[in-house]
Amino acid sequence: MAVTKEVSAPYAPSSVIVDLITRNRSRGLPFPLTVESLGRVGVSDSLVSRTLQALVVLDLIDEKGNPTAIFEKIRLAPESEYKQRMQEWLN
Repeated sequence: MAVTKEVSAPYAPSSVIVDLITRNRSRGLPFPLTVESLGRVGVSDSLVSRTLQALVVLDLIDEKGNPTAIFEKIRLAPESEYKQRMQEWLN
């Protein structure tokens, strides 16, 4: 996805992305993810747009804010397979 004037750059802190992955595994996230729903789960207003873009670029959510198959695999992976799923995603 190209960065344009109309779309925020996908520069969210890695800690925010990791926190969302962890939360999705433990408690779930309110899909579809939107500016409002990310605010409700604790993402600061200044980072919401960039976080949404980063999640799309990282192939964790689609353009409508719904989880991708990759995000679901990470969420559903047993603890013994979690690191392997994360590695597969990052590679």
